[in-house]
Amino acid sequence: MSEVQLPLYLLGCGSAFEAIQGAWGEIAPGRDFHCLALTNTDEIAQDAVGMLRGVDPALVRVFVAVDQNALNFARLDLYRQVRLLGFRGDSLVHPRAALAPGVKLGENCWIAAAAVLSGGVRLGNNSFVGAAARLDANVHIAAHAWIGAGASVGLGASVGSHTVLGADVHVAANVRIGRYCVVDVPGAYRRACADGTFVDALFPLPVRMYGSPSKLLAKDAGAAP
Repeated sequence: MSEVQLPLYLLGCGSAFEAIQGAWGEIAPGRDFHCLALTNTDEIAQDAVGMLRGVDPALVRVFVAVDQNALNFARLDLYRQVRLLGFRGDSLVHPRAALAPGVKLGENCWIAAAAVLSGGVRLGNNSFVGAAARLDANVHIAAHAWIGAGASVGLGASVGSHTVLGADVHVAANVRIGRYCVVDVPGAYRRACADGTFVDALFPLPVRMYGSPSKLLAKDAGAAP
């Protein structure tokens, strides 16, 4: 979190938003806290402009809390909008999470209760780690990712930007999960997933969206890393 404990505005909706709101007294006791709940993600960036009107970006910090949604683009839209308005974000860690020395968090990251992050773990901006998830040593999670509750990522493995790992998904050591992937069937994954791979209840065997990652990258050009 910031060295200077400026007031924090929590902005968003969903389970992560509710978890942070409910545990705020433990996360940052005594810190000035403002909760701005959005009703849905339909016009999330535009809604943020109205809710933050009149707030001086130099005097506060903002945390964007939006759950897994369409490869996390709803969260990116809101995060990008508040950055364009001049606001800076904090990363938040639940007091019952365990982070080893040497863990590096980007901006606007959330580490939920009972999560365990080993030494050398790196999280890119705007990535969330769910309750009781485990990231082993030297894991690299890129920007705008979602690691579900109870999931694990093994030693030296990597997860690409905008990728979703669902609850109880277990990635083996040194495995690369590409960008814009959804892996949402619980179990062990011992092979690499190419960019744009989907594994969910409708596609229990890996299905790749050919051509989509490049289009999404073009759409995402200029976003914060």
